[in-house]
Amino acid sequence: MNMIALQEKFVVELLKPIGTSWDAVNIHFEHTEVNGNEFTKYIAKIYKNGILEQFDPSLDAIDILIEINETPPVGQQEKWSWVEFSIDSDGKYKFDYRYGIPPLVADTLR
Repeated sequence: MNMIALQEKFVVELLKPIGTSWDAVNIHFEHTEVNGNEFTKYIAKIYKNGILEQFDPSLDAIDILIEINETPPVGQQEKWSWVEFSIDSDGKYKFDYRYGIPPLVADTLR
């Protein structure tokens, strides 16, 4: 499966348990290897009626993000190490991939 199809699959899986009454969802997701150790960390937030809450995405949604990490875009060799994902209630979403040591992992290594 290509990266675009995986992203769409992630969005569907992420929204399954959330329902329809929300304003926005933001996920900071880190998946990287440092010195032979694999790290996966995330913070997921949902905005409902102007109220911010943290939530846990399904394990299937997390697995899809890991699969996206292991499927770099054509012509790119380096895997991203973290992503900022956002989606609004209109369905407009964005994946912002980042590289280097992710901030939550860096805190763990200190």
